[in-house]
Amino acid sequence: MDFLRYVLYDLGFVCFLSLFFSMLILIGLKLTSNLKKMICFSFSAIPIALVIFELFTSLKTVSTNINLSGSYNDNKAVTGEKQFLGYGPKEDTAFQVSLIKKENESLIFDATYSFKNGLRTVSNNETSNFHISLLGGSHIFGEGLNDNQTIAYYLNYFSDKSYNISNYGFNGYGTHQALNSIERIKEKDSVVIYYFITEHINRAAGKSIWDKTGPCYEFNNNKIIYKGSFNQSKIFQEKYITKRINIIWENSHIYKTFFANRYSEKNIFRVKEMIKKMNAISKDSNTRFIVLIKKETTIGLTKKLEKHLFKPLKNSNIEYYFTNEIIKNLDTNPSDYRILGDGHPNENHSKKIAEFLYNKISEK
Repeated sequence: MDFLRYVLYDLGFVCFLSLFFSMLILIGLKLTSNLKKMICFSFSAIPIALVIFELFTSLKTVSTNINLSGSYNDNKAVTGEKQFLGYGPKEDTAFQVSLIKKENESLIFDATYSFKNGLRTVSNNETSNFHISLLGGSHIFGEGLNDNQTIAYYLNYFSDKSYNISNYGFNGYGTHQALNSIERIKEKDSVVIYYFITEHINRAAGKSIWDKTGPCYEFNNNKIIYKGSFNQSKIFQEKYITKRINIIWENSHIYKTFFANRYSEKNIFRVKEMIKKMNAISKDSNTRFIVLIKKETTIGLTKKLEKHLFKPLKNSNIEYYFTNEIIKNLDTNPSDYRILGDGHPNENHSKKIAEFLYNKISEK
């Protein structure tokens, strides 16, 4: 079964290109016109080049031999189906899991995650009336970090354990899960913190392979409205064959290299409106709303986001901070603040961000 999946999905694009190349060659051989033969054979060079790129990139990826192990992997209690959010930790139990990541035989991280009521837990003050909700993906969740290395942990470290913190973040989540969570939060929050990364734009647009049942938001009379899950929405619904074709395409290295990080103005606008709605919900309940933003270093993308996302948020009086302005040497010494061999923020990053947030929260 694993071999079949590997052929159909991971090498599916190569198989398709090879079939297309073979068809062009066969058609060319049957043609009588030399000009048409030359055109057909010339065009066959395109899929050949793409196959070579795919195979070379695949071999390069395999040679790194990234290995994940531990009780987190394939654990439905952690990443199984979840109402509203699509997937995530079970809500009716408390448990711990481990996740070990290695490159060849070199350890990248060995982390333990603790869960309770569907959320990652930390050393928390559940009796405190000062409640903070954390929203976002792996950066706020603490991918690759132990429970006592996350932003949530250090927030209570700096506040002398005076906060009651709920971490709604989880690996692979985006703005759509953040908005859906804040719409359903039952606690009376003092502060809501959302950690935004650019990848959230496409995640909120239903473009993630792993998140086909996540919360779908569409525009209705110029308002952003929850429309159920992606697979229930007419806009995002896919037929069986179309879905498989998309999986094959999105698994290809050509897609990952050249198309995965493109962001349309429409999808940026959707995220902007989602963040504005989160701010409005917070404001209605007298809750302070703070957005952390991992700023892009690509000049063209930075300008696009500045124009269509950051400036409009500023004009809407939404409080946000760039992580590379919080951590002054983040751009010059990035390896000091990320897990080497993985890329996710490390404990140093958590500590700096949490200290900044504690100081900001204490100001008002």
